[in-house]
Amino acid sequence: MRFADSADAALAQLERSAVDVISCDVAMPRTDGIELLQQVRERWPATVRLMLSASIGGDTMMRAVPVAHRFLAKPFDVVALEQTIDRALALRTTLSEPGLQAAVGRVRALPTLPATFQALAQVVERDEATFEDAVAVVREAPAITARVMHVANSAFFGARGAVSDLETAVRRIGLGRLKDLVLMLEVFASFEGKRVPPGFSLEGQQSHSVQVAQMAASIARSDAKLAYTAGLLHDVGTLVLALEMPDEWADARECAAAERRPVFEVERERLGADHAAVGGYLLGAWGLPQEVVEAVAYHHEPGRAQNGDKGILPAVHLANVLTDESADNGNQVDEGYLESIGHDGLETVAAAL
Repeated sequence: MRFADSADAALAQLERSAVDVISCDVAMPRTDGIELLQQVRERWPATVRLMLSASIGGDTMMRAVPVAHRFLAKPFDVVALEQTIDRALALRTTLSEPGLQAAVGRVRALPTLPATFQALAQVVERDEATFEDAVAVVREAPAITARVMHVANSAFFGARGAVSDLETAVRRIGLGRLKDLVLMLEVFASFEGKRVPPGFSLEGQQSHSVQVAQMAASIARSDAKLAYTAGLLHDVGTLVLALEMPDEWADARECAAAERRPVFEVERERLGADHAAVGGYLLGAWGLPQEVVEAVAYHHEPGRAQNGDKGILPAVHLANVLTDESADNGNQVDEGYLESIGHDGLETVAAAL
């Protein structure tokens, strides 16, 4: 561990040697913590960024959301800080490729369809808008869901436990703060004006994610809300790769199609990790519930998960395959995995649906 008494001192240390995790207070002399983390994001994007604050207002929160991975309220439990740092370090072992860590660290916003963005903006502008109205739009957009869950699970709203379903997350944030987030184009970015890699369809990605979410919720039944969230977010890593590494992503996609192999296998060979691992890393860094992170990170190969024999992972894995015949070229249901957790292949799935 290394310590600094100002942002300038911290930057001087980072210039000598980068770090895995940085934590700082919002309030600091001369350069505040938000400005410090902005510089860290730009110059050392692979570093996981934690922010501490005794209190944080709306304007400060809006500045902090794009630059901080996690937020901790002061006074904080030292054990909670240790656990947050341990989790950040554990995430780095799951995504060991420095280039991918940096790509995730550079993410300021995830792409959102203009029509979806406008629909949400119109909802929050209406005086008579309800939480249900907002949830109806958010639940159709993986990018917006990811950021809403990020903010709702932050210390901005106190230590009231992890939130894993959209309705609770929107209620925790409130329509007023949701409106502030919508007005920040840096948080909910459109793909307009950005170079779209060949073969990438934001409409197709969003449609597939909604289908997976709906089917995962149907399969999971008792954990329907949690499964819906995980299903909607399962391909968020693809958004990251298409946004931050468009050429590499397009090459891997083209190779997978030519060789008739699953895209995630080719991504792993060419990039060092697949989009599932990238998505799990981002959501884990943002502090989303571990069960959601694991379902996203292992939705192609559930047998690799530590807790893959329970929870929502089986539902997300099955839903991803059964709703998509093209996006994951060669992707198949892992029937051996299903049998190992007590399911009899697709017959049980059909009965559940």
